[in-house]
Amino acid sequence: MKSTQSWRRVRKTADSMKKWPIEVAVIEIENKGRLAVTISECSLDLGRMRWWSPGRRTISPRPQFATGSTTDMTVRLEPFDMALYVFDVWQVLAPSYGKASPRPLRLRASVRVAGRRRYRRTSWWKGWRVRREQLAFLSRDVEVGLAAFQVLWRHAYLTGVNPDTKMANCVVAALEVRKRFPPQGEPPTKDDLAQILKATNIQLGEADIELLAFLASKEIRRYFGQPTSRHPLAPPPANR
Repeated sequence: MKSTQSWRRVRKTADSMKKWPIEVAVIEIENKGRLAVTISECSLDLGRMRWWSPGRRTISPRPQFATGSTTDMTVRLEPFDMALYVFDVWQVLAPSYGKASPRPLRLRASVRVAGRRRYRRTSWWKGWRVRREQLAFLSRDVEVGLAAFQVLWRHAYLTGVNPDTKMANCVVAALEVRKRFPPQGEPPTKDDLAQILKATNIQLGEADIELLAFLASKEIRRYFGQPTSRHPLAPPPANR
């Protein structure tokens, strides 16, 4: 499992792109044997919830479309063949912290090989360390426009945005966020993002725009250390 060789080079690679970087996990699965094998259930392994817990926790994000990658969950690999998966880690990793272990997590790739009893995982020392309440691997000096792009791109699939125009819509909205909100000021609210998304002529209904704006604004404000609000359709918290 790798990204740009290791997480230590994520920032260097992002700076060299000078465009709109997105933090993803690139998982390479290679068949080094002489017989064909069938792999399935490619996922991200978070380890044990507690040190005494026998079971392991895994997350299977939605595979992303990328050059040379596959989105099939079951793949047959011929000898010396390779399959490539691209996962948006923060799509599911950030919301999972409410139930996560208080100690740092170590993220590893996991895959099931047909005919094998145990899952195959990357070695422990190659895993990526994820600290509690961490929301990104890039440093906190990422400006609000780039943060808005990453968050909108992450949540756009929930609302049925056309994959062919998702990148363009997110870039246009992020540019407008960058224009309206200064780097050192307040991040955009749900209403601000909803207004911006409507102005970009995104092909979504009113309810989908409100949902996308709510999810994106909540994560952006968490990213910049601002308080978040509860979704208007969510049930009220129980009295304790």
